[in-house]
Amino acid sequence: MDEDGTLGSIELVKLAKQETKQLIKAIEIQDIAMGNSALKSLKKILDASVNAVDFDEIWHDGEIEYANKGFCFTGKFLYGDREKCQQAVIDRGGIVLKNPTSRLDYLIVGGEKNPDWAHENYGRKIERVLELRKDGGTQYPLIVFEPDWVASL
Repeated sequence: MDEDGTLGSIELVKLAKQETKQLIKAIEIQDIAMGNSALKSLKKILDASVNAVDFDEIWHDGEIEYANKGFCFTGKFLYGDREKCQQAVIDRGGIVLKNPTSRLDYLIVGGEKNPDWAHENYGRKIERVLELRKDGGTQYPLIVFEPDWVASL
């Protein structure tokens, strides 16, 4: 939970997944009773959202190195606008990349809460990083939530 008593993004993802699973069960029961094809379509969408990325398992909250490391930013940032964030990396010897590539070491995800993270629409940059990890068979590039990045500055 955040300092102000609200749920953080990771807690929201977990809650959304839990509620989605309950909704899927209710749809299955209703579908059996009614044989409704619209419910089958909704169930398919909800099943996909439950299988979406579990951010609790992919966040990196360890040490961040800057010298000659590639950084990319996604989302809206509380620290400042995108240029200010990029300049903070450059000032520490890092390299700013516009999009995730094999040269990327860190994807920094903006701290403004995004309800779409609980579903499949969690962003093309995050999706690309996950593809790079899978293709490379490693944990890199690392995905860092904004508060952890700011703490490293």
